[in-house]
Amino acid sequence: MTISSVDIHTSANKPQIGRESAQANSIYVITGQPGCGKSELCAELYKAGFIVLPEVARRLIAHNELRNSLYCESLPLPWTNLDGFQRELIAIQLNREKVAREISDTVFSERGISDSAAYYMASTGFDYNGQNKNSFSLDAIPSDLRDTIFTHKYAGVFILDPLPYKADSQRREDPAHAARIHEQMFVAYRLSGHEPIRVPVLPICERAQFILEKVDLQLLQLYKSVRG
Repeated sequence: MTISSVDIHTSANKPQIGRESAQANSIYVITGQPGCGKSELCAELYKAGFIVLPEVARRLIAHNELRNSLYCESLPLPWTNLDGFQRELIAIQLNREKVAREISDTVFSERGISDSAAYYMASTGFDYNGQNKNSFSLDAIPSDLRDTIFTHKYAGVFILDPLPYKADSQRREDPAHAARIHEQMFVAYRLSGHEPIRVPVLPICERAQFILEKVDLQLLQLYKSVRG
């Protein structure tokens, strides 16, 4: 099992609906705290014919947990080695985006590079045992990663409002830690020169329309024609 560095979801059996109006390198980030509905929203956009970069983190967790279990390796996980995990995550995401930026089409990425900054900063306030450390600082971000994170640009960033939080085997933050990640998302993307757009809690199709209306009205009309 491997984690592909060029894992890009396209709808093979239908035309891409963003091609005529999109500009080169137009990657839009869809992000937010754990469990806010990112995957469901990106799946909806994919079904409508858009190109989507699915989230890396959950696949990377599953991959590293499996190898650690089967081969007694010590691959990083967010709750055992946050720095090692985020470094691996950033490397994979950068490679995937490099390929995506060669596509003259609208691309939606489930999470972006500055997400890592949010997780670093939020981790200085909470740990995975739910302990509030009451300390938040940019110093939590390793100095050798700051340029990579804060100079990385996107066509736009959308941060989803939280849904009722539910932990699982890969989502181990408690609700307070998850909420802090949400707050730090806005900080991280603003530090990287973006002004994130907040996406309210709506039915999935309405969230998709909300985003497409901000990106390109032509894409919104095409989405409506495809999804009815």
